[in-house]
Amino acid sequence: MAVDVLVVGNLVWEVAARVTRPVAPATDLWTSIRAALPHLERVREDGGGSAANTAIHLARAGRRVVLVGRAGDDPAGRAALQSLARRGIDARVALAPGRATKRNLILVPADGGEPRVQVDVPPRVAPPLPAGAVPADLLAAARVLHLDRASATEAALAAARDGRPVTLDLHTCPFRPAALDRLRAMLPRLDVLMASAAAVVALAGRLRGGAPEPADACAALADLGIPWVVATMGAAGAIACVAGGRPFAVPPVPVARVVDPTGAGDAFMAALIDARLDGAALDEACVRGARAGAEACTRLGARPEIRDSHQFPPRNS
Repeated sequence: MAVDVLVVGNLVWEVAARVTRPVAPATDLWTSIRAALPHLERVREDGGGSAANTAIHLARAGRRVVLVGRAGDDPAGRAALQSLARRGIDARVALAPGRATKRNLILVPADGGEPRVQVDVPPRVAPPLPAGAVPADLLAAARVLHLDRASATEAALAAARDGRPVTLDLHTCPFRPAALDRLRAMLPRLDVLMASAAAVVALAGRLRGGAPEPADACAALADLGIPWVVATMGAAGAIACVAGGRPFAVPPVPVARVVDPTGAGDAFMAALIDARLDGAALDEACVRGARAGAEACTRLGARPEIRDSHQFPPRNS
């Protein structure tokens, strides 16, 4: 079975709530929900997780995607898996017995303010996939391996040894020494690294010392041999750099009415992978990523609704 992209990452369950006034997250998820109730304009529940969201965007772009991951064997985990099945995603997700699925509450101000995200990590949350959990036959069949965070190090190194491109959406810089060491071993094997500008600066600082500017941090990471490094900056666009090149700015795509920017990064990541599969250069890939991220800001929730089946903006426009 030919696979364009093999995606690895855990599932979560998300509640996105558009509120008419800011609501400060409380100490637990349910207290936050109760505090938001008088101010709700709209609520949307759906599966989540960066890996799953990226897989959905890639499938909408016409790519053959397989997702390997974990969730708790609980109502949230089963619902998140069903959400992928309803979208036609080939999800090889292990539901861990006796474990719970992580939940996110996203409070989105109706006036366009910055969303507040509250993460509920149950005491017995489903752990990341263990080493060796990514099937070798899927690795061999995939044109690209995409990782959500740096947990599947073994799979990344195996894919890189076979000459298979590996992409990573880092999200945050690891602080534990063991996690940083795993990431350090993975970085030279990557083909695409994307993270927020804050995470790129933190990672470059931990590896090289100092507190570099985002452009210098991108260049420092690209100097490790990573062909594409992209630091996203939300409404300010992004900064990108190719290995051996100079960093350049990626201008944002204007959005007439921002509803919820939560899923913009996942859409941007999917567009980068899609463009790389097409053989595009990084500057073109980033233009496509900025367009996809802007489109993602026009709806509530981190992923398209099932009835929303249109693809990325046209590639040649």
